[in-house]
Amino acid sequence: MSPDPVIERAIKLRDRLLDCAKEFDFNALRYMKLGAREAVEEDAKACREAAEMMAKLGTEVTRLRLGIQHFYYGRNWNGEARADAK
Repeated sequence: MSPDPVIERAIKLRDRLLDCAKEFDFNALRYMKLGAREAVEEDAKACREAAEMMAKLGTEVTRLRLGIQHFYYGRNWNGEARADAK
């Protein structure tokens, strides 16, 4: 199967979000004021959550594509022939 450019781009963006979260965590250690530290920690948490959501969405997209491929080739997801298949 050839690599999908959309999935590749999503993986790169997910990795960049994780890098941003690491950078926010690093910056949080430098802030002495509690309000500033909490804001940066919240940004890091948001980046990690967004990266996790992108990974979940990627899994769902893959499942949908496999389902479409099976339907196109006249098979159900479990390998049985569809009743309306040619």
